[in-house]
Amino acid sequence: MFCFSLCVAILAIVGVALVSPANARAGVIDDFSSDTSSMYTVWTSGGGAYGRSGEQYVPTHGPAASSTTRTVSYRNDHVLNVGDTVGIDIVALDVEAKGHYFAGIALSKDTTSAGTTFVFDREYKPDEGMDVFQILTAGEWYGGGSGLTDPIPPLANPVTLTLERISDTTLNWELAYTKADDTPGSYTGTYSSLDAGAYYFGITSSHYAYATFPDGGTFATMDNLTWSTYASTPGDFNLDGAVDVSDLGILATHYGTATDATLSMGDANGDGAVDVSDLGILATNYGAGTAATSAVPEPAGLTLLMGAIAVLCLFRRR
Repeated sequence: MFCFSLCVAILAIVGVALVSPANARAGVIDDFSSDTSSMYTVWTSGGGAYGRSGEQYVPTHGPAASSTTRTVSYRNDHVLNVGDTVGIDIVALDVEAKGHYFAGIALSKDTTSAGTTFVFDREYKPDEGMDVFQILTAGEWYGGGSGLTDPIPPLANPVTLTLERISDTTLNWELAYTKADDTPGSYTGTYSSLDAGAYYFGITSSHYAYATFPDGGTFATMDNLTWSTYASTPGDFNLDGAVDVSDLGILATHYGTATDATLSMGDANGDGAVDVSDLGILATNYGAGTAATSAVPEPAGLTLLMGAIAVLCLFRRR
């Protein structure tokens, strides 16, 4: 029955592939030009809330006194799977009092905690003559926390923090900025302690005060939340740069999974299932990254696909 269903699906998707884009979800998902608070679930440890000002994201914070306050606005309608990328522009970190000021991205399996944070930090200690920028990734200071080796000037231009999930457990991060001489620069690193499965992502800001922080104050300004799904060609489930029989094997192995499926299992459209829609995406892009580059499989390509399915079915029955 499995083989029959897949073969029928392949024949059915020839027409679908002519009219359905393989994947069109990418780019800026929020420029904050309007109130998008309904798209977020806010977690806070200090009375913070979603906020906007001048078509930018400017979260509000409750009274801080001499404690840490954190706010994360988790996106409701997108998650970070293998092959996905999320980014945020950090426009300003305005100092209000002696302390640390953080802004960046949080990842969490749910929306009820601060999650794992990747943040840009401004440490301001006027009594010590200190005003430096740093990077804190999952609780670890990049470069030891003594300031960046090539200091970032005081945010004359936004910096962009990007996370790219390259496997179930690993992501690459990048902080891109403009140097004092107006040339581009970046800091990069890798984090390898994720769990398998989808993560919610959120825009995070926090403040560690050495002195009283104004009630309801704002200090972090961010803009242009971006999200791109599947950095490789849709249907490239093993992320080797080609859509081929190996990817068909992955899809066949997990075909029929109804929930919690990931890209590495054959979920090409990110809906958590492995079904005929994903098979259609694979067929549309079959041959991409190899000698075959036709957008819609030719008859020979369809024969190859169905032949591969037949072989896979023999192995599944043993």
